Amino acid sequence: MAKKLYGTDPDQVPTNADLGTMAYQDSANVVIDGGSARINAARPASGNTARAELELYASGNAPTYIINNSDRAAAGQHIAEFRGQWDGTAVARMVVAAGTDTTNKDDGVLSFWTASAGTMAKAAEFTSGGNLAFPNGQGIDFSASEGGGASTSVLGDYEEGTWNGTDGSGASLTLTLVNNTYIKVGKLVTCAANVVWPTNSDTRVARVTLPFTSVTTNSQQGGVVLEQDYSSTTTITACVNYTNGVIFRPRGYGNITNAGLSGKRLRFLLTYHAA
Repeated sequence: MAKKLYGTDPDQVPTNADLGTMAYQDSANVVIDGGSARINAARPASGNTARAELELYASGNAPTYIINNSDRAAAGQHIAEFRGQWDGTAVARMVVAAGTDTTNKDDGVLSFWTASAGTMAKAAEFTSGGNLAFPNGQGIDFSASEGGGASTSVLGDYEEGTWNGTDGSGASLTLTLVNNTYIKVGKLVTCAANVVWPTNSDTRVARVTLPFTSVTTNSQQGGVVLEQDYSSTTTITACVNYTNGVIFRPRGYGNITNAGLSGKRLRFLLTYHAA
């Protein structure tokens, strides 16, 4: 049975005249001290389990509300918290915090915090825009259904956008990239670009930096050149090198130099494993 406030008669809503005589049912188990109220679980409730309850009950077809109203001064400040403590030690909490619009004060975030070894940290947050965001390195955990050879089952990243690929050969050439897009899911990166080399005579291996550093293998076969004006008879492959990005090779042998691509264009599609 939840603890309830009463007026002079059971279930009566107290009026101003009643305030002087208003009392708590089972008042020995309700403590108000310095603006804080505590309900002690001193007797068995349903299921023969002693527990404390706070019940808001609407007998008609209407909702009940708990409103926390706080005039905070800056974005990110906590407006309201729901805390869980284990024998006095905080182990988790839900937080309503002020959003970035401190003028209109009409946006906010809802975050979830958990404790590990006594240290409370943010686990996830619903942003003002309605998206679910995770701290860096955390994400959705699929470990309950992971395969036997898995090293991790946490999806910690998704992003898509463009990147400014540059000359990775060391020649400081100014490359022109068009339609240079990428999608990253976890550590799997798929990127595409149309690259044009300036007129040059440099003999170093032609390289273009990638949006993310690849895993530290010496060289991975990564993708294909979809369109080229290097040669009408030579098939070119795109290979990943973790120190210098993507390099271009005639299929089966050698590398293509900057001079070999002088004034020419390659359009490539590449999928690789980021570090």
